[in-house]
Amino acid sequence: MPRRNQKNRQKNRNRPKNRPTKCICPNCGYKEQHIQGKPCNEKRCPECQTNLKRKS
Repeated sequence: MPRRNQKNRQKNRNRPKNRPTKCICPNCGYKEQHIQGKPCNEKRCPECQTNLKRKS
């Protein structure tokens, strides 16, 4: 039986490491590149002033 660390490594192996993520407006669909360290929900859509959501 594999140890817990080996299981986690195997599970994370297929996950892309640096996949780009975007901040998306749920109202109008405006998209913006996510910047690491700046949460999307703190940004506002320039078109309709709604808080953005993060999408990978």
